[in-house]
Amino acid sequence: MDGSGQSPVKADVLVRDRYIAAVGSFPSFKADDVLFGNEQYLSSGFVDMNASSDRTLALFSEPTFGDFLKQGVTSVLMGQCGFSLAPSVYGSLHTHQSRDSKHVANSNWRTFGEFLDTLSKNWAFGANIGSLAGHRVMREDIVHDPSKFRKLSAGELRVFRHLLLRTLEEGSFGFSSGLGYVPYTQTPYHEMRALADVVAQHKGLYAVHMRNETDGLLDSVKEVVKLAQDVSVRTIISHLRPFVGYEQEFEQALELLARKFSKAHVYFDMNPFPYSAVRADAFLPRRMQDMDIEAALSYLRDPASEKNLLQELPLVDARDAMVFRAPDMPFLRGVSLFDFAQNRHVSSKKALLEFMRATKLRGVLFYKNLNPNYIAKGLLSSQSLVSTNSSHATDVAAFRPKRATDTFPEFLRIADRAGMPIEKAVAKITSVPASLAGIEKRGMVAAGFYADLVLCSKDGSISNVFVNGRRAVADGQFKPAEATSGNVLYKRKP
Repeated sequence: MDGSGQSPVKADVLVRDRYIAAVGSFPSFKADDVLFGNEQYLSSGFVDMNASSDRTLALFSEPTFGDFLKQGVTSVLMGQCGFSLAPSVYGSLHTHQSRDSKHVANSNWRTFGEFLDTLSKNWAFGANIGSLAGHRVMREDIVHDPSKFRKLSAGELRVFRHLLLRTLEEGSFGFSSGLGYVPYTQTPYHEMRALADVVAQHKGLYAVHMRNETDGLLDSVKEVVKLAQDVSVRTIISHLRPFVGYEQEFEQALELLARKFSKAHVYFDMNPFPYSAVRADAFLPRRMQDMDIEAALSYLRDPASEKNLLQELPLVDARDAMVFRAPDMPFLRGVSLFDFAQNRHVSSKKALLEFMRATKLRGVLFYKNLNPNYIAKGLLSSQSLVSTNSSHATDVAAFRPKRATDTFPEFLRIADRAGMPIEKAVAKITSVPASLAGIEKRGMVAAGFYADLVLCSKDGSISNVFVNGRRAVADGQFKPAEATSGNVLYKRKP
């Protein structure tokens, strides 16, 4: 399957060094190594359009990308939701410090170009990695005091536009924002339009975590569509999700995006599993979510306010909530909220309250809060992109989210059950995202392209994976020593 969406053909693929040398029939050709397909499908490597391996710093702690390679992912795009590892004017990665640590990491780069060059020269990665530039990290360097959110002055916005332009010229694939995170929900439309305009002029990509994903979902989608149309920027809504109780809003959003696509090229990414990583502060009543964190914690700890607060907290199915991160309390990771409640002899609501107190609102729960039927509907949309929305590694040995290990095989299974031809499903995770992002010479099985290749069966089982001509997964077994051939990807100037 060459990635074009055309029907599969029987052919040989000749790989020389890092590239596909030829595709066709070579009955008399002698190769150093011959791999027989045995009725499996050969495709280009899968492209993950929303990975968080940089945000968790797993990029450095486990550079082989084993969990991703084993599911056929050979290229990832990071720097999502306003977070990126560069640029960093002051060399501090404060937005990326581990939630389990009070320490702040520092870097030896400042500009986006220095960041990419550092990775390229000093690290060997198992997958190809590219990145967007994050709104939050750049804005906080410009404003200096991110604890007090305010509008940018005209001069600051000019500096921001110049800084963003520089990242695009130095190799970023575009720009991301996290408008769903407090206090960035207050970011004015004119600021985002001024920045997205820079991205559009440079033919980059804009990815946005919307302001509201539940009761205000449709209005948030309308804002994204308006921005994409106003400045003609290619846009991806990050992890569009059908939350339980808001399925109608999700369906209306899909219809709006389809109706407006001819005028506003807006895509969205999803993973096929009904779980979300939910920060503890997201369970607070809406009135408390805009509070300063110390003020919110003070209210949480006040015995006089506990009765009212328990009434306002949502009713969470404790059996479907797993502790994903618990700063200073690593023994809780992988524990269900139900077990947490049982151990403390409290109700589910009281357990949620105590978890928020114990983790000082920095904890994260992995919670089953999405409707799987609507997930399948979204994944089959022509505007959807498949992404793990995950880091490729976790230090919670007992808890490995399926989206980190099985996103792409599960998508292929969903597509097969829905009757989508496998060549169409494969195009959706290879050539379509590579073309959209502007990743050169990847996403197709064609002469002259990099030899990122996946051998798989129709049920999504992955047997062999090549990255730039080197086999990192052989007969279903991951080979860490061979997972060193990934490239650092630079977006070339248009």
